[in-house]
Amino acid sequence: MEDRPAEPPLAVAAAVFLDEVGGTSGPLIGLLFQELARAHAAPPQDDHEAWRTGVAEGLAAIRRVGEAEPGDRTLVDTLAPARDALGAGAGPRGVAEAALRGAQATAAVRARRGRASYVGERAIGSPDPGALDIALLFWCRARVAGDAPGGLADHLPAAGSR
Repeated sequence: MEDRPAEPPLAVAAAVFLDEVGGTSGPLIGLLFQELARAHAAPPQDDHEAWRTGVAEGLAAIRRVGEAEPGDRTLVDTLAPARDALGAGAGPRGVAEAALRGAQATAAVRARRGRASYVGERAIGSPDPGALDIALLFWCRARVAGDAPGGLADHLPAAGSR
């Protein structure tokens, strides 16, 4: 952000994730930030509408590129309920709660896509890391709005737990 102060923060985040973060999650999260940046730059500047559009378009792009569906134990399992909550008019807290529930639900699912698909049953018991990443984004948004659903540690697996 310091190196690109004139650019919108969501656009900078998109560029960093797309260009500099490795693995599969980096570019996929970059697509989400890219769509969020595009939605926030388009009129009207209503924040809720920008988030609703950006998340919906970001999820569509991620599904197109990554071919993941809800239930595959990926970040899609967090984005889909967040998109639905935004579409239903939920505020930042409600969206964060939906995203956190989606991320937590991945702990009970055998992965069909993503890195966890290579470890099979061993991943069951802990939430998908990509899903937690996305849930963190929505929790942070709610925190900035002064309406976070509890402390972040309330929603993370305990250290050393599966």
